[in-house]
Amino acid sequence: MEFRLESTDGLAQRGILHHNKSKISIPNIIFTPYNDLSIPNEASLVLIDKTKDCFNPLYQISANNNKKQEGNILFTIEKPIFYPKIIPKEIHETINDLYPIDEKTSYVLSGKIIENDKKSLINTQLFIISHGLQLYNNPVDLVEYLQKLRLIISPDQLIYLPGVANPRNLAVLMYLGVDLIDSTQAIVAARDNILFFPEGNKKISTLDVNPCQCPICQTHKHNPSALTFHDIFLHNYQMMIQEMHTVHNAIKQESLREHVSIRISNSPHLTSIIRFAEMDQFNIVEQKTPRNRNTIIQATHIDALQRPEIKGFQQRLLTQYRKPENTPILLLLPCSAKKPYSFSKSHNKLIKAIQSVPNHYSIHELIVTSPVGIVPRELELMYPASSYDIPVTGNWFEDEKKMIITLLQRYLLKNHYKKIIIHLPEPLNKLITTHIPNTFSTDISSSATTKDALDTLVSALKEETTQFEKISGKQRFKDNMFSLTTFQFSEKISKQLLKNTNIKGKYPFLKIINTDHKQLGMLTDKRGMISLTLDGAERISSCHQFYVDISNDFTLKGSVFAPGVIHADPLIRKGDEVLVFQNKILKGVGVAQMNGSDMVYRMSGKAVDIRHTAD
Repeated sequence: MEFRLESTDGLAQRGILHHNKSKISIPNIIFTPYNDLSIPNEASLVLIDKTKDCFNPLYQISANNNKKQEGNILFTIEKPIFYPKIIPKEIHETINDLYPIDEKTSYVLSGKIIENDKKSLINTQLFIISHGLQLYNNPVDLVEYLQKLRLIISPDQLIYLPGVANPRNLAVLMYLGVDLIDSTQAIVAARDNILFFPEGNKKISTLDVNPCQCPICQTHKHNPSALTFHDIFLHNYQMMIQEMHTVHNAIKQESLREHVSIRISNSPHLTSIIRFAEMDQFNIVEQKTPRNRNTIIQATHIDALQRPEIKGFQQRLLTQYRKPENTPILLLLPCSAKKPYSFSKSHNKLIKAIQSVPNHYSIHELIVTSPVGIVPRELELMYPASSYDIPVTGNWFEDEKKMIITLLQRYLLKNHYKKIIIHLPEPLNKLITTHIPNTFSTDISSSATTKDALDTLVSALKEETTQFEKISGKQRFKDNMFSLTTFQFSEKISKQLLKNTNIKGKYPFLKIINTDHKQLGMLTDKRGMISLTLDGAERISSCHQFYVDISNDFTLKGSVFAPGVIHADPLIRKGDEVLVFQNKILKGVGVAQMNGSDMVYRMSGKAVDIRHTAD
């Protein structure tokens, strides 16, 4: 049996489970038979009860190939006895000793996770959580259990959470790292005359007209109460299948978190689960969150402030980033509806006004925004600063105000300026002048781009910039590139990469050129990051960061796959620029398709998309 990864989105993964001639898509729904329910044609996995002795329960998970389960057994589940979390740890350890995990393809977990040696887990493909419903009812316990489990097991190993899934929570469970769920709740709801819908369940007695357009429901469209138990179950199962297809597509498009936002919008319980998950107490969500996505963050709710990609951007800004060196003046500007900011009409006006100032290269622009917080102009092309949308009302939540002030204060502890000029409308203007000392405000009341506002800005900048030595464009472009590369890589790599270089080209297509006129790297508008050439990679290879070591018998052609990786920098995140080595010799450079830890522990999936190779 082998799981082959196709794509990931955070903790969620999509792939194919191969067993004999069966190919099972993951994530998936296991059909749980009940009385005389026939197996739906869409069911690809079936749970079979083989119990002969109630004290020794035995189940099998089978591939549903033309409804012939025998001979297509994927997993045998022995002794799925429930041991709650509240039982002392010693009892859980005793249970683990009685039913060792070694050489089992599936294993039933008790209520408390016992950390086994990873070698003892190597043959186990499926981990079944015996107390799923109890966990699900407590958001803190559910998140803690799943995140701990994901840290202990290999990313290729699958998690089955029985008895809890429905169309409304299915995406949330996948987002937490669950791979398999079942149809139990579809049966329970059918017994209670409840129809599943993605936006929530509906009691049949409350419906005058059935809104569902499926063939089953249409036969009793104006008389929902005529639906039988079997009809309701088939409807519910179809709703689960439909939602699973939606989740598959979302994982492929890296938009699962946006879909989750829709599903949790009117559910306090699911919202609590996501909030606890994104507190990320085990740091696993951050590890699995890519540096770059092609999707837009729809920041329609205040919870967007806690999105892992937002917090990751802020953390790197405060810890790694260094401002352009020769910029004594900080200018705070408002954001724009269009991203990146400089591509918008409003910022075009602001940029033209700033560039009319003789010594404008001494000015460093910082965009103040929600939910990202603060964005230096040279980072505006990077995700998520380049890829979010937020409703504009002119009003700011207290959480947003607190976030902006906290970020500014922490940012200014490491990045020092002689002057701070605020060109922001109220109430941001008042907020920042109140909390940040020694600032000068242009005192605009509303729009930052009216003629009067721009004239005031230019006048203030001309007066302030004359006090400082004139900075050349050549120097400023290199300073900007230094700042960008400290954020993308590290200060150490930035110094090594940019030593004795010049920056050529027109923004945003900027090239790093050395004294031999060789290109070391290039900035483009698509990723907002530096794409290295082999010469650039060679220059920073001694830094021993963002490295991937591949095995000696691996031939580097096109892409690096996880089985060929021996070691990788644990700080690598999906989307990072990485250097590929073989026998300590630089062999290639490309973009990470999974984080460093997954590169080492996964047995399938593309690890690095190679751009240049040495041979």
